[in-house]
Amino acid sequence: MLVALLLTTLLAGPGADAQAQVPTQAEAEELARQGQHVEALDAFRRRAANNPNDLNARLWIARLHEEMGRPDLAEPVYRSVLLEAPDNVDAAIGIGRTLVSLHRGEDAITALGRATQLAPKDPNIAASLGAAHLQAGNIKLGLSYLDMAASVAPTPENQLALEEARRLHGHRVEASAFYEQFSEGVPDAGNGNLLVDYRLHDRFRVMGRGQYQRKFDVSDQRGGGGFRWQPPYMTVVVSALFGPGNDVLPEADALFQVGQTVRYGTWDLQYRYVSFPDAHVSVFSPGIRWEGDGAWFGVRYALAITDYASFLNNEDSHTAAVESGYRVRPRVWVNVGYIYGVDDFDTLSPDRLGAFKAHTIRGGVRIDLASLTSIVGGYDYQWREDDSSMSRVTVKLIQSF
Repeated sequence: MLVALLLTTLLAGPGADAQAQVPTQAEAEELARQGQHVEALDAFRRRAANNPNDLNARLWIARLHEEMGRPDLAEPVYRSVLLEAPDNVDAAIGIGRTLVSLHRGEDAITALGRATQLAPKDPNIAASLGAAHLQAGNIKLGLSYLDMAASVAPTPENQLALEEARRLHGHRVEASAFYEQFSEGVPDAGNGNLLVDYRLHDRFRVMGRGQYQRKFDVSDQRGGGGFRWQPPYMTVVVSALFGPGNDVLPEADALFQVGQTVRYGTWDLQYRYVSFPDAHVSVFSPGIRWEGDGAWFGVRYALAITDYASFLNNEDSHTAAVESGYRVRPRVWVNVGYIYGVDDFDTLSPDRLGAFKAHTIRGGVRIDLASLTSIVGGYDYQWREDDSSMSRVTVKLIQSF
């Protein structure tokens, strides 16, 4: 009772009028069903202020905070309910779910242990445990919980959560190609790329890659590999590609990247060293990506320092990129972006060395199939300071397993 009284002010919210008419449970729930979250939250707050022992109203307050993207406000309300009703399954699950949203995976696993004791076969608990274990880096265990949830309750939400987790954390093979066309007498160019990404351990993956490119009537190949190590909430990537004797593809291309997951996304810092026969490039590139429910937004800056074998002075170039993606259907994403400078350091070629200045706009679509196959298509248009332009069409096929 003491906890309920202490929470009365919080639940009532600012400006609540204790003397105002208290909505009925049915009226408050109808507001929530209609998507009027602010009005529904106010209605349930008034019910909780009128009767602090109304645990159902407090559960609704917590749920509405969740739906409005406020897990930090929902979690203490769920806890208040569980303190007074230790057998309340909804409150126990809610605590775990909000802790996942707050990127506190280990704490969520502990909290959901109580929920498992109360309802060991509840698919909602399994789904929350799956998300919590994935966040904590327990990949195999997280996938097994998501698989359990989708098997017991094959709802679209549970099936989609399992598919997305398998795409992100499973093994995968990527085959991609692009075709470039230039405006001023430059031969068309093409590129083919094959990547195999295999998870050896929950926190360790290895990659192998081969690439072919024909540009300026020259054909080159290169190959190599690397690894991705993911300690809790961090990612370290090391990779290298080699093609001795290449002209349009680098003879050597080494990448080191370190990143960290934060509540709303990830940040990373990259260093790349690229070697051509007559030039060497060092690239320093910080970036950050914000992720929400069905959308993402990323920005990146890169400083590229080119050291030519035949010149005493280095040349610097600056790149800035802004890109975003949006889920238009459960399995369909669209993305758009703008880049000033080098559009892609992963396929750097001699025509983009030095103080390269260009503007690139891009757009694309990704379709995720239930078979864990993803089809990606993209189009880039670039205009350069010499009044030339380039258009590029990219296609990619990704199979996860």
